[in-house]
Amino acid sequence: MTINSFGLGYLPVLWSLLSVFAFIGAYVTAVLEGHVYYFLPSIGDTGTKDPESSIFSLLMNISIIIGLSNYIIRYFQCQYQARQCANEREAIYKYNRVSLMLAVGSILGGLIVVNISLRKEYYLLEIHDAGAIVFFLFTTMYFWVQTILSYKVSKFGLISSLMCHVRCFLIFTISVFLCINVVTSILSYEIFINYNLQHTIAQWVPGDFGYLIHIVSNSSEWLSAMFIIIYVLTYFEEFQHVVLLIDCQERSPMVEFYDSVGVYSNWKFMNEENNN
Repeated sequence: MTINSFGLGYLPVLWSLLSVFAFIGAYVTAVLEGHVYYFLPSIGDTGTKDPESSIFSLLMNISIIIGLSNYIIRYFQCQYQARQCANEREAIYKYNRVSLMLAVGSILGGLIVVNISLRKEYYLLEIHDAGAIVFFLFTTMYFWVQTILSYKVSKFGLISSLMCHVRCFLIFTISVFLCINVVTSILSYEIFINYNLQHTIAQWVPGDFGYLIHIVSNSSEWLSAMFIIIYVLTYFEEFQHVVLLIDCQERSPMVEFYDSVGVYSNWKFMNEENNN
């Protein structure tokens, strides 16, 4: 039997740093190459053309892998916390399963955004935009569920009430910016199409029709991403108390069930005793 253990407190920080580097690296490169107008382009526009698209895809794919690790670890942590929450246990189990499904949707949306460039050929623009909607929607819903879970476990002293309020404020702010982004992006795109400007949306400049709405849309998108990063960082302290144990051993006919939080059930052995 081999058991490996390692601290996981810095995974949220690592995810946040990689995401920030991806955004900044793609933005700076796109501006220097003249592919976007420098003042508040959309996140998608900064990763459309080479070489910035390669930088963005590489860093964000690594970030998505780490993000998936965060989701999985958080799931098992909530499973463990539920066992200490008496009458809230079943509700926490239920919300935790829902959050895991939302996490899968978030990861899938992120993969589409990162790996399908925002271009007009072959319907890639529509696919990219759909991925962005899925990512932001499922991520927002995931953190709403996680906020509810935080309040439930706080009743048993597993997390401070202050942290719950901070997370509630952050996810409410994310939701507001997300709604603003959806509405203003649709309006600004309609204006762009109607006036048939002689350049791409990435080169939308002051003086063009709809520029102000375009800036509001892009600002809300960047702020949504920033507040998601801040929300993830709130898990730093909780993850400091998590140790992942990898227990590898041969399958035994005496062990038929493992509940994912450290308890083996010897059903076959117990059933034989009961029959006797």
